[in-house]
Amino acid sequence: MFWQMMAVAVCFLPCAMAQELARPSLGTREVERLAALAAQMPAELGADVLLRLADSPGLPTRQQKALIEQALAFSSSAVYPVRITLTPSVNERSDSDIGILHIALKDGIDALSLKSRAVRQLLRISPKSAWEAFDSISPQFPTASCVEAYGYDAGYYWQTIRALYEGMPMRQARDRESATLFIEGALRRTSSGPELAAAAFSLADIKAGSEEMRRFLLAYSSAMNAVQLDARSLEHFSTPGLFGALKTLVAKGHDNSATGIILVRAIRSFLARHLSRPLCAEARRDLAEAAAGREARNLARFVVAFNETFASDVDETRAKLDVGRVGEAINPGAGRVVEFWTTPGLAALMRQVRVLRYGTASQQKEYLPTRKYLPLEERTAATWQRDLTDLLKQLDSSRREEGVSEKAQFHQMALVYTALLATVPPGEQRWAILARFATFLRGSSIRSESPPEWRQHVLELVRHSRESVENGTELIAELRRLGDPSISVLLDLP
Repeated sequence: MFWQMMAVAVCFLPCAMAQELARPSLGTREVERLAALAAQMPAELGADVLLRLADSPGLPTRQQKALIEQALAFSSSAVYPVRITLTPSVNERSDSDIGILHIALKDGIDALSLKSRAVRQLLRISPKSAWEAFDSISPQFPTASCVEAYGYDAGYYWQTIRALYEGMPMRQARDRESATLFIEGALRRTSSGPELAAAAFSLADIKAGSEEMRRFLLAYSSAMNAVQLDARSLEHFSTPGLFGALKTLVAKGHDNSATGIILVRAIRSFLARHLSRPLCAEARRDLAEAAAGREARNLARFVVAFNETFASDVDETRAKLDVGRVGEAINPGAGRVVEFWTTPGLAALMRQVRVLRYGTASQQKEYLPTRKYLPLEERTAATWQRDLTDLLKQLDSSRREEGVSEKAQFHQMALVYTALLATVPPGEQRWAILARFATFLRGSSIRSESPPEWRQHVLELVRHSRESVENGTELIAELRRLGDPSISVLLDLP
């Protein structure tokens, strides 16, 4: 039922940024104006804006550097210290609390990602400042829990390590040695699943000579042998994409066959060590199903892939792993996910939007499967307009239902507004809905409690405002008059 409900919110959060209309480059004075507004925004939103402003074409280097350094200062106050990644058994979608948070953090609006982005931008204009900024970063990854349906992501951080390495001078032997020691040191300090995974992806693509790569792979193997992951982090590590990166690394190690074998042994030892320990319930279930001959999924698929790709019948250190002999399940092991549209009032609101978009039950049989809207003449008829007015009145009087958190209520109401904006034809009513949506967003406490999530809905407001055909200029002016710097800046950013 949920996918049918959410069909009314086509192309919601993931494509909000991609669909923003092209904007002209910003001049120095306009950058200064927007930077002043950024200082009034929640810290991570302000930092993100400053980094985007620093990339404005033609901006003087001194001004770029000042913007990036200000962004670095703001990033330390971000609500989320690191970016999250979804547990493999959870689908990416915007109709659950974890799904929407994952999407909201994808642009790198957590503290670690913001700092990493700032270092990479500094590297282009002031390598010395970039290294100084990088040295101040001390990533800390919380322990993941089987009770939660997410883990953590170090992607931006290791992309920055790779960029620093590839930006180092390599002309002399001593230069290459310094660069190699830098990566080796970063690998040997790796002690978490997110870093171990991100390092594999970076090493798979890094530009390095065969001798340097040999040393990197040995250091990575050493890190694998030493690391002890919690059960949830093991699941996040054991993804098809990561296995592909490890295959690439093993292939690179075959330039020196001993190095490739050492890495394979490290991978097997890592898996055997962790599979013998207690596992999250989802992973334990997947392994049990694979042992019974059913399709291998997630962690089980990773183990089966190792057996099929790297296992050896003549080398005990590379022997096949038995998916049937694994640790017990942690109880409770299912990750907590708050699904939306499970309470009567909110579900009814979204059903009414679906009727406005696709029509009656009989009409939905024709239109819903193809996501084809009701014809325009029907969406401008008097009865349709009355139904829309009734729904808007319900939105105005809606109260939080029992068992629904303030944040979950906020997201679902915002999704209803977004769905309406995609359904209502251009005209005064659509203009009025945009204004209502802006007022709703401006008055929400989620702006300060979870700025990245709040920002995603603002991006939808901005996108629909820019696409408004009738009274578009007046609408944007009205939104600016609301006085919220976050909305004003996002309306003006290219």
